[in-house]
Amino acid sequence: MKKKSVQCLLVFAVCAAVLAWAWAQTAAVGDDLQYLITAPLMVPTAQQADPVEDGQSGQDEASEGLTQQAVRPNQAALDLWDSLKTKADSWGGVIQTYTMSGILEKASLTSDTSETKQARLTALNVNAFQLEPEYLLFGRLFYPEELASGSDGILLDEQLALALFKISQPIGRAVTVSGVDFTVIGVLRHTKRVGDAEDYGAYVTLASLWDREIQLQALQVTARPVSGAGARSLFNKDMEIWYSDGTSIDLGKESMGAMLPVRVLLFFAGCVAFFRLLAVWSSRFQHFFADYRRRLSREYAVRLMPRLIIGVLTLAAGYGILALVAAVLVRYIVEPVYMFTEWVPTVLVEWKDIQTAFWNVWRGAAGLRELRSPQMCRLRYFATLTGWFSAAAAVAFTALWINMRATKREGKGAVETEDFPE
Repeated sequence: MKKKSVQCLLVFAVCAAVLAWAWAQTAAVGDDLQYLITAPLMVPTAQQADPVEDGQSGQDEASEGLTQQAVRPNQAALDLWDSLKTKADSWGGVIQTYTMSGILEKASLTSDTSETKQARLTALNVNAFQLEPEYLLFGRLFYPEELASGSDGILLDEQLALALFKISQPIGRAVTVSGVDFTVIGVLRHTKRVGDAEDYGAYVTLASLWDREIQLQALQVTARPVSGAGARSLFNKDMEIWYSDGTSIDLGKESMGAMLPVRVLLFFAGCVAFFRLLAVWSSRFQHFFADYRRRLSREYAVRLMPRLIIGVLTLAAGYGILALVAAVLVRYIVEPVYMFTEWVPTVLVEWKDIQTAFWNVWRGAAGLRELRSPQMCRLRYFATLTGWFSAAAAVAFTALWINMRATKREGKGAVETEDFPE
């Protein structure tokens, strides 16, 4: 029996360590709001104009020789950024800061030594480093004015720098992306994590792509909400108006959803501890009044009054603390309801409203297409991880409890056999 208890304790300790690590990793994702859309198609840098016919009236001398008309390749993406800034004018006091970045998941980067590697290319915009800080190893980051107006620089993570140049400090070297040359200005710490589809990462400024022929795959709006200000509903509403065909991601809500199995496990563990303490304190209550009745048969009630008052106050304080613990436990398990309000039907007992709420929740997940950020993929991984390990921890804890109770009963039986031999 003791060997089984040790095994259960070891399994529970391993599960607890994994769950603690998952909790820390999930908390590190943050509670930012994200909105992803498919990037608009790029247009050519020049369009051929119709030839000018001889003797055509209404043409001035400047337009007669015109054969090309210059346009900005990513003008549509620039228009979206301008309209987003207009929309964000009403976010004061609700959103702390925001940005819009561009994403090219599989970009081919070629160094000036003709070495080519595939990496995730992220086009950064203003406030990018406030929302997701980067750890610089060599060189420098983009200046704020470069993020706003554009730059020919590029940031590489450490592993990509080694793969392209065979050195870790290629500052000033050239990198070509889709025929566009960039200069390496900094090297970042390599931070590949769960949710990253590529081994390497590179960063340019989004403003530098307005006039360059690099087709982005997606645009991502990221906003940091002010807690308790109703930012989530306002952000989702404004994003639907700004661009209706997108994917809304609430990292704070997804983080809580990923940790729900752990929350349930802690709640039941807290309930077990609460009822155990309640039983112990109730036995103390009974013991105190039994002792008081015995003393009352030998002493005057007046002399026992101080003892009675102190005992009653102590017991009342204990029950008050237990009531507070019970309130904390109830609040802890009910808290997700305030976050996942879409799960709550209009009328709790009406089957039609319950069914409607259920299908409304799964409507987005059942869509034909879904855009996902690395943070979203990471949280889904930890949701699966915490689900399995929470279940294993619950089984191990239950088995450990049963073994301990069985061992205790065996110990009592052995004592009774020694006291009353046949």
